[in-house]
Amino acid sequence: LQLVSEWFWLIPPKLDFQLIFSIWRTIIRLGAQGRSMVLSNIFEILDTDLIPQHRQYQFESHKNIYHFLGEYANVLARESHHRYVSQNGTFSMPSDISNGAMKAILLRLGHAATVGSWEVRCVCVDSLGKICIRSGTSVRVHIYGILTHLVAEKATAVSHIASSLLSLLDQMLQARTQYLSYFKSGQVDSMPQEELAKLYEMNTKISQQCEVFCTLPNNFSPLGPDALPFLNSYKR
Repeated sequence: LQLVSEWFWLIPPKLDFQLIFSIWRTIIRLGAQGRSMVLSNIFEILDTDLIPQHRQYQFESHKNIYHFLGEYANVLARESHHRYVSQNGTFSMPSDISNGAMKAILLRLGHAATVGSWEVRCVCVDSLGKICIRSGTSVRVHIYGILTHLVAEKATAVSHIASSLLSLLDQMLQARTQYLSYFKSGQVDSMPQEELAKLYEMNTKISQQCEVFCTLPNNFSPLGPDALPFLNSYKR
């Protein structure tokens, strides 16, 4: 990983990001220590002052890294809806982000989405959207705030992507709110079949829209893990 950093600083025109990403993915699979090492390596590169003669190449490098974070932030930070499910199956979501690694990732993506070049900003907004879809409610609410700020920029590519994501998030949050009393009860039998049918249809529609932005994990509902017992019980 030290070689990756030196590669970035000394010869950025020669960077091979397919190779770098392959190295990072391999190390991530080693477990918690591997994830921590990769994240530290990423932050070291992103937080380093740009070298004037290599500025163009380093901007391109940052754009590639922000894209990588969109794909792997939830793995690196171990952030997902299922993180908040207890052993007895109950679902409890904190009101703020308790995941330090995710906080650090969102800080960098949010900053670059606001002040970077338009290409970098578009990539960062897209990455924030991927993270948002795959994460728990507290992370979603935080990203919602970032996107709301970006939508204020009228008629830009950044505001267009942010607006599309906000529309999707509104659907996800409204759908969850609509069925929250059932989800909290955990009593699958308490929901009538016609409501189960509506829930299943709504979940399918929202999932398809989510897949426009990212690949969804297995056994995943954008409405939350406590929706899964109800969805799995539906007899089509």
